[in-house]
Amino acid sequence: MKKLLLLFLLVPFFVQAQVTLFEDDFEAYTATDNVGEDTDIPATYMSYDVDGDGYNWGLAHVDNFTQPFSDYYVGNFITSASYITNGAGGNGGQGALSPDNILVLPMISIPEYSADVLLSLLVGSGTDIDFFSEHYSVIVTTSSDQADILAATPLLETTLSFQGAEFINVPLDGYEGQDIYISFRHFNTTDEFLLCIDNLKVQYTDTSSVEDLEAHGFSYYPNPVNDVLNLSANTAIDQVEILNLLGQKVFVDTPKALQQSVDFSDLQSGIYLVKVAIDGSEGTFKIVKK
Repeated sequence: MKKLLLLFLLVPFFVQAQVTLFEDDFEAYTATDNVGEDTDIPATYMSYDVDGDGYNWGLAHVDNFTQPFSDYYVGNFITSASYITNGAGGNGGQGALSPDNILVLPMISIPEYSADVLLSLLVGSGTDIDFFSEHYSVIVTTSSDQADILAATPLLETTLSFQGAEFINVPLDGYEGQDIYISFRHFNTTDEFLLCIDNLKVQYTDTSSVEDLEAHGFSYYPNPVNDVLNLSANTAIDQVEILNLLGQKVFVDTPKALQQSVDFSDLQSGIYLVKVAIDGSEGTFKIVKK
């Protein structure tokens, strides 16, 4: 009994940490010899060639170019062209383009208990000091359809103001509890060079806690857990949910009892969020599955 009480005392009742929901530096993929003319993208992404010119977003590598792209990017990145160097890569010398290309990231589930949700990325131009004014927007929608993306109001719309690359942040607050698609649209640009994106990341601050459940005598153990997580309270536990760090529910139960044992044995090792509701109060806490 003394050991059990000690476990209760060791459980943290406040959890607040930065959590990464999505991250991609494009190094896990094999890029072709793309210098702007190829349209290959990761399989989990989508793209739309809105203007129908046959050119779209595509993976590239710094070694594909005779210019010093490694001054701004590392390894693979993803790019959309408004000019393709004549004869580069045997592409036929397309020259100037007026792109309207949309790149859509895989669906991201934003947890409802999140705060300070933030998209960060490296965005920049090609290497020509006279041609860098690429125009682009960042759009968030709950649908990946082209029409819905085009109809949405961008979170950011801007034109690159200098040659090179920089990290930018785009707040995503207001999408808590939603499944979203983040899109990048390269448009309203003619005869510049390349718009390039790399090092994508979506993070949020985990504001979960069980402070509101303390009045009901709530406690849980063990953490980390191997097979069974034990919950108890002085008031009947109304609902228990387990979510992974993508915000996806992997378990839901309504025990209506003072004690509940939750089976973790079939879950993969990692970090999970357990959300508990008791008599109108709610709390969320992290559990490590060994």
